[in-house]
Amino acid sequence: MRAALPDFEATIEVLIAQDDYAANRVIYSGTFTNEWVMGDKTIAPNDEEIAWTSIIIYRFNEDGQIAEEFTSYDQLDLLLQLEDDVLPPAFLALIPPREIAPAVVEDDIVYDDALTEKSRAFLIAVIEEAINNGDLDVINASMPGDYRTHEPFGDFTTEQFRDAIAAFRAIVPDLNVEINILFTENNWLATRLIYRGTFANEIPLGIISIEPTQKPIEFVINVLVHFDENGVGLEDFKEYNRLSWLRQIGVLEIDG
Repeated sequence: MRAALPDFEATIEVLIAQDDYAANRVIYSGTFTNEWVMGDKTIAPNDEEIAWTSIIIYRFNEDGQIAEEFTSYDQLDLLLQLEDDVLPPAFLALIPPREIAPAVVEDDIVYDDALTEKSRAFLIAVIEEAINNGDLDVINASMPGDYRTHEPFGDFTTEQFRDAIAAFRAIVPDLNVEINILFTENNWLATRLIYRGTFANEIPLGIISIEPTQKPIEFVINVLVHFDENGVGLEDFKEYNRLSWLRQIGVLEIDG
């Protein structure tokens, strides 16, 4: 990255920690002035300023060293900015340009245990009751009307998020989300979610549709959730790899 982007910079927006875990949201930026070598692929520079986000969860050992790192970012967003031809033209028109929503940390909010448990209960209810069990009313009950979720496919309102979950459950009827990691600090929560299921029903996309593969899918989302001083959810920031998702549903070849 530093060879391709000589003015490369990493800016930490959010940094939280609890016990053996820490998480941050990082914005990477720079000017693409030199060739970028990615494995067996070399991408020519376009001299454009680019920026992309990543959410990273770290697990530390007893000596305070990083033992594991779980990084999630949208590879598709990065490649599109590099002007790499990664999508068929028919699908390229369906992918909106991504804008980076800023995350703001308030230094003067200190949570007590009751508010921490409230924020944990919020996340668990949305995952277990709404997404896994299909009780979508939990989304409306848990997320206030001005709640926003910021993710690679766009910034969603509560109703849009509910509709997206309903559509996802229709496509993947056996959808199950595992809460792999979950921790909090003050009015922020970090979690690593693993989505699993079978791509069993078609995905309608206007005049075209994606036929189901009847194969299992799995993808990982790293999430940071922001709460107010009363433990009410304000917004969340998600990172996942859309390129992996498109490959698993058959839009792109796995080795392409």
